[in-house]
Amino acid sequence: MNVVHSIAIAAVFFALSVSDARAAEPRATRLYAVIDRLVKNGSVAGAQVVVGEAESPLVLKNFGIRDITGRKPVNDDTQFCIGSCSKMFAGAVLVSLATDKTVDLDAPIDRWLKDFSTPTLAGGGKASRAPTLRELLCHRAGIYSQRNRLTKIQSRWIRDFELSLADSVAGIAREPLSTEPGKQFAYSGAGYCVLGRVAEVAADKSFNKLLALHVAQPLKLSRTTYFPAVDEDNIAAGHTMQDGKLSVIPQTPHLLRKRHKLALIGGSIYAPAREAAEFARMLLHKGRGKNREVLSLAEWKMMTTIHSPRPSGGYAFGLSVSVDAKTGEVLSVSHGGALFGSFSHITVDFRTKRFGVVNFTGRRTPVISTALQEWVRSTDDTRQ
Repeated sequence: MNVVHSIAIAAVFFALSVSDARAAEPRATRLYAVIDRLVKNGSVAGAQVVVGEAESPLVLKNFGIRDITGRKPVNDDTQFCIGSCSKMFAGAVLVSLATDKTVDLDAPIDRWLKDFSTPTLAGGGKASRAPTLRELLCHRAGIYSQRNRLTKIQSRWIRDFELSLADSVAGIAREPLSTEPGKQFAYSGAGYCVLGRVAEVAADKSFNKLLALHVAQPLKLSRTTYFPAVDEDNIAAGHTMQDGKLSVIPQTPHLLRKRHKLALIGGSIYAPAREAAEFARMLLHKGRGKNREVLSLAEWKMMTTIHSPRPSGGYAFGLSVSVDAKTGEVLSVSHGGALFGSFSHITVDFRTKRFGVVNFTGRRTPVISTALQEWVRSTDDTRQ
């Protein structure tokens, strides 16, 4: 065999190996097509998609621009505000703090926050006690919900990003509880601010630092934070539709630069999709990520145990959980997020061993998260 033939054969084997590797990659072609269409028709400014399987490399795809003014393209490192997907990160921090005895999930929070010593009820009278961290984590604390009509001041405590977290929670403490703690599920971003402030007081560290210590550093996430650097420009701005065209929402937290002070614990983490996907992969592997334990199995179970049941599942600690009705086995975990024209969805399926993250800015478009969920639940790439 001459040298030319040897090179030719080697080239064929190389081409086949590359082809096989590409065929083995998880693909979410329907999701890609949906986002591509929305970017082209002006409904979405920019987006990131990351999909993965248990033992496969992450597959990343980017679309569009960071904002319509600068028109710089979204890339793998672009930070997006992930909205309420922040709650699962906060849940991981709290179970870690509970394990090391920094906090007690079942102690009334007036142990740390005296402003909650004598909570009142919206219907009149005093509540029997302050809520616990466990109740805050699963939205059963009685703290007011943004899914009900908020007063102007209630909205300010969770939407004024020039406040400190301490100032925000001091304001929330002056609001009456909607129900007795533990009695009713009511989805509450304000409640997550409260649990974040408890963690800060108990640990004597900012919640952003606690996020770094208990989640970002163990998973080697360098761009996941409540506070992007003020001189960082690789960040996607939230967008809305005005007169049929996208425009930047100036309330997007990072656009405040040095005036951005509030860590909205359950709603304002910034992360590129590839880093959020490492968190999702850790959940899939029941606490293990980056070749090390991030959560113990006991902590993972604590996080995924349902406290607010619904048909076929319910809400745990920062997670919507689907379970097998007969065995109680966790089938999937997920969460969606939205804040000032930035949207995110993170989902993990334990049956297919798939997970995915989508971040995007623009008009609220549920078809995107639906397409992601369809891919994660499927084992057939050709239909997705």
